[in-house]
Amino acid sequence: MANDVTPIVQSVVCPSVTDGSKTVDAAEMSRRATLIRNAIIAKGYPRGARIALSTANSADGVAAFLGLIETGLILVPINTTIPDPEKLHILADAQPVALITDQDSLPQMKDLHAPPEVLRLSDLLATDPPPAAPVETAEDEPILILFTSGSTGRPKGVKFHRGRLNGNGRLFGEALFAVGPDDVMLLPMELSSIISVTLLVAARHVGATLAIAAAPRPDALLGVLQRARVTMMMTVTTVADLLLRLTQNTPDPLPDLRTVVIGGNHVSAELSERLIAAFGARVDVIYATTECAPTTYLVNRRDVPDGAVGPAAPGVDILIIDPDGNPVPDGEPGELVVSGPQVALGYWTGEGGTSMDFGDRFATGDLGYRDALGHYHIIGRSKEVIKSGGLSVYPPEVETVLSRHPDIAGVAVVGKPHRTFGEIVVAFVVPEPGQSPSAAEIIRWSKAHLASGKCPRSVRFLQKFPETTTGKIAKTELRKLI
Repeated sequence: MANDVTPIVQSVVCPSVTDGSKTVDAAEMSRRATLIRNAIIAKGYPRGARIALSTANSADGVAAFLGLIETGLILVPINTTIPDPEKLHILADAQPVALITDQDSLPQMKDLHAPPEVLRLSDLLATDPPPAAPVETAEDEPILILFTSGSTGRPKGVKFHRGRLNGNGRLFGEALFAVGPDDVMLLPMELSSIISVTLLVAARHVGATLAIAAAPRPDALLGVLQRARVTMMMTVTTVADLLLRLTQNTPDPLPDLRTVVIGGNHVSAELSERLIAAFGARVDVIYATTECAPTTYLVNRRDVPDGAVGPAAPGVDILIIDPDGNPVPDGEPGELVVSGPQVALGYWTGEGGTSMDFGDRFATGDLGYRDALGHYHIIGRSKEVIKSGGLSVYPPEVETVLSRHPDIAGVAVVGKPHRTFGEIVVAFVVPEPGQSPSAAEIIRWSKAHLASGKCPRSVRFLQKFPETTTGKIAKTELRKLI
């Protein structure tokens, strides 16, 4: 089919994509993306209107994403796996003129003020639209809204401009990942997260191949890693640990993998060493938010103290401030405030809203400090600090210590209101397979390794943690359990 179509003016630049057992080369990807771009331009939607995209992780989904950001509209990707109420929240907030999808089941949109026109992705790919050039957009003009995963509250739309996406492609593809045309990069989830968008623009920039995982489950990821001979992957700690468990009895399970980039949660020295031993890959650490990715980047986790997330990423300036807004010295904790070209435009507040623009300066809400070597350490979210009997307890510190217990596979710590202490520490624990530690035993063990005020007063056991769409532990769901 690709050889039986007339050339289309100014094709969209795309990377090659491995989707299942097939690889779609860059030329065919470009043809699909350009068809979608031209079909949407022919619709005549007003410039700057939002257009939603909800598709499975697939070659066609990648083509749609790259085609839609060349239309003069603002793309709003929506993850297919989130609950319908969350989808409706995003649609109501973004007010898109159209929703492009490959899904058979859609949320009931009758209560939306202005329901979008629903367009089937397969229909757009089957059209024969007139040739169209990409719509010119300024470097600082918004072309994308990504909604946060909602790990600490309702999802918020973060606005990105073309310059930010192009800059991320250069930064990640060259300076940080050092990938090239011979590399295969794992695309672990749909293009509704900053992780996947970053991987896409980096692969496009350097000409690498993207290997698509149809589902973010560890077993599905492992199959793609092996079949597509992936050389570079980005993941979170929970998924990395599960991949290690799946391959623990397999010698050299991923011989092509050379770089593992981990973010999302604390990356312990123990986890790093297990990954290096199992896969023979270098382990890098990234600290980022949807609003600023990357903030810090650490090449080779084993070369630094436990807990460090590296120096500031190229072009990023990080200021650590106290509650009054004053800078604090090295070694003292405070909130991280980030400046630089990686900072997004701001939060979406409705058409024409400017009250939530960042102005190249974003207060992360994360608490941390900088050590004498210039490495940053993240100690928690300002909203998640547990105030217990006058003591500030930082959940990552407690989680790091408890994770060393031999019977604990995973742990997450939250605060529970208490009449006397204000709050007490509650630990949610996933035991190691075959182990059944008691709450009393874990509390006794914590008292031998932590100051008494930081020890959990209550321990709850789970088979698995609730997760956001990006694989982070959803602490909002844990709080509902107490």
